Amino acid sequence: MKGRPSLLPGFILFVLLWGTFTSAEQVIKPSSAPQVKYGFIDKSGRLAIPAAYDMTYKFSEGLAAVRLGDQWGFIDKTGKMVIQPQFAASDIFSEGVARVRIGRSVAYIDKTGRKAFEAEFDGGMTFADGLASVKVGGKWGFIDKTGKMVIQPICLDAGFFREGVGVCPTEFRQLKGEEKTLPDGRKVVLTPATPDSEPLKFSYIDKKGERVIPPQYDGLYRISEGMMAIMVDGKWGYLDLTGKMVIPPGFPLAMEFHEGLAPVKTGGKFGYIDRTGTLVIDPKYDGTKGFCEGMAAVRIADKWGFIDKKGNLAIPAEFSSVDSFSEGLAKITSGGKDGFIDKEGKTVIPTQFEAAYPFSEGLARVAVRQ
Repeated sequence: MKGRPSLLPGFILFVLLWGTFTSAEQVIKPSSAPQVKYGFIDKSGRLAIPAAYDMTYKFSEGLAAVRLGDQWGFIDKTGKMVIQPQFAASDIFSEGVARVRIGRSVAYIDKTGRKAFEAEFDGGMTFADGLASVKVGGKWGFIDKTGKMVIQPICLDAGFFREGVGVCPTEFRQLKGEEKTLPDGRKVVLTPATPDSEPLKFSYIDKKGERVIPPQYDGLYRISEGMMAIMVDGKWGYLDLTGKMVIPPGFPLAMEFHEGLAPVKTGGKFGYIDRTGTLVIDPKYDGTKGFCEGMAAVRIADKWGFIDKKGNLAIPAEFSSVDSFSEGLAKITSGGKDGFIDKEGKTVIPTQFEAAYPFSEGLARVAVRQ
């Protein structure tokens, strides 16, 4: 936009969160070892699908995307290649379709590997709530599963629907930060890569594309359990799905609700609030994740453990990193290797993998040094 300073770090953050082909929860941890391959283990730790792939995504709707060389295909839970490697990029199946990259375009395929509809796009996101955000001519709209554009491209970047409400970035906001002039004369605003450096304002829309809530808030997390975390003047609070402010902005950071509780930051530490905004677990942690299967990962100094919903430390903080519990097990890292623990804190799959990821549909993807 002419005359507007570039929003480099803030904009880069936004692209990382919204505009990349792979969503954050599917990113595979990089390895410096070229001989590392990816496969899948079952809950006994047995390698159920051999580590023969250069990259994998989790199983979803019975299939998993795998990469051989620079081509992506899909396997089933027996390890059979049911959609041959042919795509430049791919994603998980969601609502019966998966987005793939064909050349420089994004398309959507069904579980036979055929295109679900003929239309292709400059960019695209995964289907959720029956719709997918797609890029056409520099802006983003929403299609249904026939490929019909049901909400015309009005968004400045990718949006999403969840729980019947859509999020659509529609306006730039003025970022605060240090302004510098580049050698070519362009001006940039240097901002920290934090949620409050988000360069866009968001509208909340219905499935007709009509605004439910105008773009008056600066930041957001995904809609969760009927609540939307929003930022006003650097402080975070929550709206309900009608746009009513149910928890006034008062936290330096607030995250999604999971199982009725949400992590918030106050006084430099993290705790948890309930849906009334009451602190029910004292802010005494250096890092937190959302509750999942009755447990939440918390960081004390540089080690991670797990608490229950009463705030009791159920599993001591002794791990370098952890993922949330999924299907009864949680990934842990210790001594530079990954394994899994149960809810008693017992190591049920030893820390032996170069990388491991949460269980999905009974299998977990792992990286194995060859």
